[in-house]
Amino acid sequence: MVKNKKLILAGGIVTGVLGLVTLIVPVAAANSSSAQSNSFVHDLASKLGIKDSTVQTAVTSVQSDLKASRDAQYKASLATAVSGGKITSRQSDLLIATLDVQLSKPSNKLNPDDFKNLTDAQRQAQMEQFKTQAQQKVVDALNAKNLNTTVTEVNLAQQAARAAGIIGERGFGHMGEMPMPMPGGM
Repeated sequence: MVKNKKLILAGGIVTGVLGLVTLIVPVAAANSSSAQSNSFVHDLASKLGIKDSTVQTAVTSVQSDLKASRDAQYKASLATAVSGGKITSRQSDLLIATLDVQLSKPSNKLNPDDFKNLTDAQRQAQMEQFKTQAQQKVVDALNAKNLNTTVTEVNLAQQAARAAGIIGERGFGHMGEMPMPMPGGM
């Protein structure tokens, strides 16, 4: 009986910690190197007295479940908007397809060091260039899926989704008009 209570308590603690991890790890991963993320997993595993691989597996599983839940909720919102006449089925298809778009990390990340010695005008030009490249990568990926689209059409789909209250003011990737992949696919 005491052993069962300990197992239940340990399971509850692990569940609570994993809930916290799902909030912390994506932020930590976005703001740090994979070595620091691995350090977090290692430190958590040490505190819990379990293997690093067990914690990593649990974190990956929870993140995957959360992404699947967000994606399903997003798709349901799009379906409701289509049936309500707020967006077209084509716009919905384009926006859903962006969930699966995977951009290559090296060319999709801004390096703050690249901006240190630039004037405001040069920084703005760099940001515009990055935005244009990111938008084209999304469109290229969508066209590789035989969606035959343009930056303008995807921007219009995003604007329609914004007007329908499906996405926020700045879009998925905070890159202006072009929807970027959701976090976690994000």
